Amino acid sequence: MIHNFRPDNLLENIREELQTSRQILKAIFDSTQSSIFLLAPNYRVIFFNKWARDGSKFLYGRDLFVGDSLLNYRRPGDEEIFQAFKQNFERAVISKEPVVAEREMHYPQMSFWVRSEYTPVYDDDNKFIGVLLNVQNISDRKSYETASDEMQDQLKQIAWSQSHETRQPVATILGLINIFDKETLSAENKEILLRLKETACKLECIIQKNVLLANTHSQDHKRKKEMQHVHSSQPDSPVS
Repeated sequence: MIHNFRPDNLLENIREELQTSRQILKAIFDSTQSSIFLLAPNYRVIFFNKWARDGSKFLYGRDLFVGDSLLNYRRPGDEEIFQAFKQNFERAVISKEPVVAEREMHYPQMSFWVRSEYTPVYDDDNKFIGVLLNVQNISDRKSYETASDEMQDQLKQIAWSQSHETRQPVATILGLINIFDKETLSAENKEILLRLKETACKLECIIQKNVLLANTHSQDHKRKKEMQHVHSSQPDSPVS
């Protein structure tokens, strides 16, 4: 059996496959809770997802369109944010390496922390297309880190207080007990003195454990923060 080959059918199939691929890709990007933009080297918008569109409408009061320059989406008072965006974008374009930046954004409607990832994008022929900008709201993470830092400061204060203010009276009690002439004490007073020493020694142990625990928590917290900093400031993803 001989089938008639029709180029128009082949082209139609290719168009349908491309359209299906675009729809799937768009659905994936729209399902993420990040604002995603694909920008040409001249800042022109090639692609954006639903979160980027809604964010533009909410923050700037205007719709986002393919072909627009993202440089046009700004408002009075945005100069610092604007310059940081240009610097990070141009760094990604020139170096062809990913760039990561975290900063607090201030708008009349609200303030929030964002993590912006600028990733160079290439086509199948390894030709540079532009930069994929992924902006995530990290306010919850920053709030947790702030609360954690405050807790660590409190632990440090507790450790210092117990090490200096609480431990000194206990040390004084132990010192006074040791200078007593126990030979002149009655059996009852010797028993009282012994119980007092035992209690002071227990307090000393509790203080030492609390100070050690607070210092350990503080050191663990410091190591975690250092690891987070190292992870976010690797050569392929500098933080500014």
